[in-house]
Amino acid sequence: EVRLRESLNGITEETAKSRCRAVKSSLEGFVGDAEQFDDITTLSVRFNSFQDDESIITQADAGSTERVWEFINRQTKKAELSSKITNRAQIVVDEIYSNIQLYSGATMAQVFCRVESDRIILTFKDDGIPYNPLISQKPDVTLPLEDRELGGLGILMVKKMSSELSYAYEDGYNVLTVTIKTDAQK
Repeated sequence: EVRLRESLNGITEETAKSRCRAVKSSLEGFVGDAEQFDDITTLSVRFNSFQDDESIITQADAGSTERVWEFINRQTKKAELSSKITNRAQIVVDEIYSNIQLYSGATMAQVFCRVESDRIILTFKDDGIPYNPLISQKPDVTLPLEDRELGGLGILMVKKMSSELSYAYEDGYNVLTVTIKTDAQK
């Protein structure tokens, strides 16, 4: 028995079946007229996510957003955080994770959520192009809407809701950490 496992990046079921058929066809071409003496099985596997107690690892695609949201909701519920702090965490995750998906070129993302006595610490790790959002130019919110440049409002919101932000590019990964005080009434 031959087992083939393939990590798929958002492909359809028909594409997965087509790939399995292509592998079988290539194998048949390789063996030629030799007699088959064992079963051949092809298997196509799609990696959706891996989760432990403090993080979730996903493909950085639109299909993973719901799984990340569910993870954050479980973490904040387990820690019995107020709805105000939970909403802040959800906004931060939505802003940062959507930027990873849409602009970073990342194929993998990992979101950590750790709750301590007086803070929630969200860390975003991705294999996209190096980008430090903390040095991005602050948008001019005094301009009329039609005169403003696109972008920058999301990270500005994240900066205003957090008590600490840090960024590093380590071992080929962007690592952004956002800390939200749970006892602060900003």
